[in-house]
Parts: sequence; C-alpha cells; structure tokens
Amino acid sequence: EGDKKILFKGEFVLEGTNFKLFNALLENHRAGKKNGSEVAFVLASDLADVLDIDEPSLRQQVGRIRKSVNERLAIDLGIVFGTDDFIENKQRKGYRLNPSLREVLKADLQPPN
Repeated sequence: EGDKKILFKGEFVLEGTNFKLFNALLENHRAGKKNGSEVAFVLASDLADVLDIDEPSLRQQVGRIRKSVNERLAIDLGIVFGTDDFIENKQRKGYRLNPSLREVLKADLQPPN
C-alpha cells in the first residue's frame, strides 16, 4: 500500500488509477476475509465518489482494469479469468473484489534465493 502498487506473481503491477480502484475495494475484501463473512459490495455511486469520477467513467475504468488483468495473467501465468473473476458486480449492489482472490505478502511472490 505504501508504494501505491498492487503486485501480481509474474511482475505484473497495478498502479495509478487502477491501484486507486483496486484499493477502494480492498477494505471490504479484507474485512470479509478476516471475519469469515461475505465480502460486501460497494455501491457504484459510492465507489465513483471515492474515486472522484462519474458512474459511466467508473464502468469504463472497471472494464479497463478487468481487461488488463485478464490479458496479463493469461500471458504471464496461464490464468484466464471470466468477467467477474477479478472484480464482480451485481446490479443494484455495486462492485467488489471476487471473494476467491487471495492476498499474499510481497515476499511470497519472490522466488526463494
């Protein structure tokens, strides 16, 4: 978080506006995992406000980050995501990180010496 980057195995990085979007969804993801409860959705209007953009721009940003992640993980790791496998959205509920995603420490992404 301090570097404002999200790292993936294979050296793929989310930063800038993609980091902001991911980070805005991360709090609910962590809370749900920590409590063993459902990961809560963030209303599109609330997420747009946090990112200081309008809802149509939010939808475009979600589409761009999904495409970027899907393309890079398919190339780097052979992982092919469906539409909601990274960022889910549900009508009238909003967006969330897919509950099956796991957060690991940066050190866990590095090969052992």
